[in-house]
Amino acid sequence: SVTGRHEFDHLTAEELRHHTKVMTIDFTVYAALVLLSAYFIDKEPASVVPVDKSLSALFWSVVNMALVTYTWILLLTFGRDTKIDTNYPTKELGGHFVFLTHMCFCAMTMYTTFVGVSHVLAYCGIEAPVFSKVQHFTYKVATFVGSANWMVTLLFLKVCWFEPKWQSMAVQNDKRTPGMRFLQFWTHLVPAVSTVVDLYFLKQAPEISSHGAGFYSIIKTSIAFSIFFLSYMEVCYKFNGGFYPYPFVYDINTLAKKAIFLAAVSMLLCIVAGTLIGIVHLKEMYYLAV
Repeated sequence: SVTGRHEFDHLTAEELRHHTKVMTIDFTVYAALVLLSAYFIDKEPASVVPVDKSLSALFWSVVNMALVTYTWILLLTFGRDTKIDTNYPTKELGGHFVFLTHMCFCAMTMYTTFVGVSHVLAYCGIEAPVFSKVQHFTYKVATFVGSANWMVTLLFLKVCWFEPKWQSMAVQNDKRTPGMRFLQFWTHLVPAVSTVVDLYFLKQAPEISSHGAGFYSIIKTSIAFSIFFLSYMEVCYKFNGGFYPYPFVYDINTLAKKAIFLAAVSMLLCIVAGTLIGIVHLKEMYYLAV
């Protein structure tokens, strides 16, 4: 695009090298995770959850896949880091995967692509056991992915959008790349929207209840991931010259503050997971009643 060429024209050779390195890291990590997911999908039993071949399922699966994929590509490519950006040294070590949002979008893109492709091929009359395996796998992780999606949206609003330090940084970025702040806002709403589409328009509530992750499984896995992510940020901070991916992290600079933050996130996660599972059960009750 003209905008893309214009941005590249103003980058130095070192900044172009940085951009290439970041995109290489992104592609490598994503490809590795796709292969890992494919390995686990192959281990799933076939014919446990049949593929919904209805036009409605086809429509919602393709819409969700297109929405998530387009949004992540936009986040990855809109705006180029220069050496004055704090994100520049932050991404040197882990690419975009130093940000929780991009980790979430990576999972969402794989998830919605697996679902979307299986529905498209099944609707076209192509039969294969792998489609049922994909269905079973995505039903197993649906409530976990949904909880993670909503956490990304809510955490962004709390620790970024309504955080003065983040807004100050966002305003400066918006001056250099007009529209960047608004892009950050609406793209962080997409995970919540994607969950609504997936759980309440695409998937069958009885199947989610039968095969989906339970409340305690979601909480245990999510808390373990939260501890991993906080530790990961500390490792990146040590090796990238002292930069965190989010401004608020500089304020939780003691073990006690980190423990309090983790406890607060865990409480919010309990509320989110409980609400999603509760609504799924209400949908199941309605489904059985009619």
